[in-house]
Amino acid sequence: MSLSPQDSQLTDEHQLKASAYQPIIKTKDKLRYALVYEGDSKQRHQKGQVLIVLVAGVPGSERDYRYLTPLLNQWAPVVRVILPGFGILSDEAQAPASGMERALYLKAVADAEQWQKLLIVGHSMGGIACTYWASIDQRVRSLALLCSVGIKMHRGMAFGANMARFLLGLMRLPIIKTRIQKRFREAMIRMGFKSHVLDSLQLRLILQHVVHLNFKDVKKRLHAQYLAGLDQISMLYCFDDPIVDFEASKALMEHLQQQFPQEKLVIRCIDKGGHNPQKHKNLEVDHWLHSLYTFYT
Repeated sequence: MSLSPQDSQLTDEHQLKASAYQPIIKTKDKLRYALVYEGDSKQRHQKGQVLIVLVAGVPGSERDYRYLTPLLNQWAPVVRVILPGFGILSDEAQAPASGMERALYLKAVADAEQWQKLLIVGHSMGGIACTYWASIDQRVRSLALLCSVGIKMHRGMAFGANMARFLLGLMRLPIIKTRIQKRFREAMIRMGFKSHVLDSLQLRLILQHVVHLNFKDVKKRLHAQYLAGLDQISMLYCFDDPIVDFEASKALMEHLQQQFPQEKLVIRCIDKGGHNPQKHKNLEVDHWLHSLYTFYT
């Protein structure tokens, strides 16, 4: 296990180069999904290389990880998954909202694409989806949690499941629906989600994710009983994360330390990475994932 702050002197802003690859929507056996393979990643995975699968948070889109994938692709095949209800799939009315529903969806995508050995990365709420996915799919060899939601309430959850249910109920009432949606949209923009659609359908889905977030069940899944088959489990968090605050990350870290042997666990800290180090500290995130990937090379 490695645990130490890494406030690198590298100037990531000078390394920002967005991926030139665009998402492709596919349909197979009634499953509609969207992916962004970086370069020849699909072909490299088909030849036997471990595939890095990047899963975004809530809300998330094809824009997530776009500054990271060109770096990762220099040493590994990599793909971004766009989950239903967000980004290019924001028109999906019946999108999976719970951790297990999203995990089953990701497993179905892996089946459709015939993926084999996987290193999966989940950012924020994507960490919950990846945790459940790793617990039900033996193809997942390594689980990496990036500024991940964990086992307790975090700062970005201004309200819990009960309030989310209440707001969903109020949004059925035409008289006050517009006002609630406006306030909710403004709150999301203040948290940094200004580039997302944030229409009525998407706002409802975000609330549904809060309703379905069961911290006790997440803690149960993050257990050797479910994840014993993993080669490694890792997390990277930021001290200055304004959404998944330090106390929430610390609780997740301590739980992982209790559940997994030292030789399987890798923990990294960044002093100043905010909630999106995959952009603002993309070199550090690249180095972190490369250190995990060397296990397979």
